Amino acid sequence: MKVWQKQTVRYELNGKTVPKDTPKAKRVTILSKRFYGSLKTLSGKTRQVALCEDKDASITLLRRLQTQEDRDKAVGVDRHAKEQRRPIEDHLSGYEKHLRSKANTERYVVLTMGRIRRLLDAVKAKAINDLESSRIANTLSSWRNRKKKPVSVVTSNHYARAIKGFSRWLWIERRTPDDTLSPLRLLNADVDRKRVRRALTADEVKKLIETTEKSGKRLRGLIAKDRAMLYTLATYTGLRASELASLKVTSFDIENGTVTVEAGYSKRRRKDVLPLHASLIERLRPWLESKAKAQVRTLFVTDIHHAADMMRSDLKRANIDYVDASGRYADFHSLRHTFISSLAKNGVHPSKAKELARHSTITLTMDVYSHVETDELREAISVLPDLLS
Repeated sequence: MKVWQKQTVRYELNGKTVPKDTPKAKRVTILSKRFYGSLKTLSGKTRQVALCEDKDASITLLRRLQTQEDRDKAVGVDRHAKEQRRPIEDHLSGYEKHLRSKANTERYVVLTMGRIRRLLDAVKAKAINDLESSRIANTLSSWRNRKKKPVSVVTSNHYARAIKGFSRWLWIERRTPDDTLSPLRLLNADVDRKRVRRALTADEVKKLIETTEKSGKRLRGLIAKDRAMLYTLATYTGLRASELASLKVTSFDIENGTVTVEAGYSKRRRKDVLPLHASLIERLRPWLESKAKAQVRTLFVTDIHHAADMMRSDLKRANIDYVDASGRYADFHSLRHTFISSLAKNGVHPSKAKELARHSTITLTMDVYSHVETDELREAISVLPDLLS
């Protein structure tokens, strides 16, 4: 039986790895420590399997594995029964590769796999036949109701979505006879929403940007002018923090009035070209020219995950409440909420707002629209005279 070592090619110069086209770079071929072989499985498909570091031992192992496959086929072993005997970690590795193949961000893959593994550890699942919707539901319920650090319904739903995705993949890949966790249901997050965001008013946005620009303070690696531009862009485009962090000078086409978010950074994993407001273009032009002269790689050199803390400091400086009287938050993502709310208040059709916001469903857009309508109704009813005093 044939076995082989995988080959990896890289280029080196003075002992360091360099790009392929580097002058005088030396081509180096590196062999994998393990040997690999082809195994004809019970289903009739051929798959590559990792073996041993010794060639003779690898041939012996491959022969034994193939004999076991042939024996199972001869006695009529069920494919699903065979899959259930495999350690669940084997299936998790396959699912992780599947997530990466779909061009998901590294952060998404790590977060999703972490949630799945924590749930599987909690229910002590060692094989895929240990997956039961009732066990998962009971575990999530106990997490939500524990006294110390209970999880919210929103977080619970994140875990449920992650494990349901794994279950569905097992079924699609014919590793299980059905989608085991299809009965597992998500909960209504609105009844237990821990953080409700609000849109900033036009006066608050203006005050935040002007106060920040005049502050002269550097926060999280960003000077005052750059933070002011960050808030301005977020309010006028609705871009998310991670999308804003990806922007370069070349992302903007000032002449045509657009900004482009590459597919690798867009939440919906496709290239987005968004129109820019005329007043924003005028503010952007000199700022981008200064950045181009400085030859900066990215426009906002900071850990964008700290954007919320950064904005909270600037809100305080501008005397704008981080949490209002109704308990609603004005965090960095509220600027995106402000953008969508502005579209609603100015009569933009929900379908167009959905495209500008790049929402996956119209439901997400209408949720913001309904909040705006409620606020407008509240303003309308406030003009009624006080009949009780």
